[in-house]
Amino acid sequence: MPALPGVRLSKGHPIGWAATCCAVLVACAGDRIVVGGERPPAVTELGGDADAGAGRDGGTSSGVGVREVCPVSPGERLELLGCWPTRQVGRWQGFWLGLPRYETADGAGREFPPGDVVMRLGADGAGTFSIGERTPAAPSACGPGVDAGVCAPVGEVLGGYVYRLQQIRLEDAGERGTPRVAGEVLPRAGELMEFELRLGEPWDASCNNGLPASCQGGVCPAARTDETAGAAREGLGAPAVSCRCGVDQCVPDAPTLALALTMSEDGQALRGAYRPRDVRLPAVGLELVRVGGP
Repeated sequence: MPALPGVRLSKGHPIGWAATCCAVLVACAGDRIVVGGERPPAVTELGGDADAGAGRDGGTSSGVGVREVCPVSPGERLELLGCWPTRQVGRWQGFWLGLPRYETADGAGREFPPGDVVMRLGADGAGTFSIGERTPAAPSACGPGVDAGVCAPVGEVLGGYVYRLQQIRLEDAGERGTPRVAGEVLPRAGELMEFELRLGEPWDASCNNGLPASCQGGVCPAARTDETAGAAREGLGAPAVSCRCGVDQCVPDAPTLALALTMSEDGQALRGAYRPRDVRLPAVGLELVRVGGP
């Protein structure tokens, strides 16, 4: 057999010849060349993305995520390449379906304010949610400069007020839900977004005077503002604010709204529902369409 160019055959060393030939053929096939008898792992053996684990300095980077295992928190996703931004980032606008009602602290349901629903999820991972517009005649939260006679009950949804999204959870598209037939694989669904609205947010100043207040022994200081104290003396009937310990400050004791939205296949709509904890109230459908960037 004629020798290959640049390769010297060595009699009595068939194993060495086989290894050399194998190295040449593998190199011609476009794979990695065996160096020093040790084969480096292929990309497919590393698991995950082709760039995973390879930093610009040749080291290993910990800031790389694989979409199948991205965390649900936007704050954690921001730290991982490949996990942020998600398709939910942007500005969305839409409406409730049917005659929607939400639960209140007194146990009676109320209708949402009229008008469009606007939701925004920013590139920084924070978001906002508002319903309708603020009208001059509408009740508002008690606070500086607000006549106690037009104070809304604590926890009432205020039209036009921009609530912050709380407890945001994001999941990528995948298989979840309930199969139509037992034993079948789970149906594939679009990206999931879950969050809560703290309805007591407009009354925060009544519990913390505008500053975070730690809860000593799990008890908040009594709510006190000049407006509410004055209203109580004059008998104007300003609503009392009951406070409880929140994550980082004292907050009004009021219900929260929990919503879950699933993205359409084309990424232009979010559809889902608000499900009241009070079983006497039906679930409320919500549909939003993308109207712009963050």
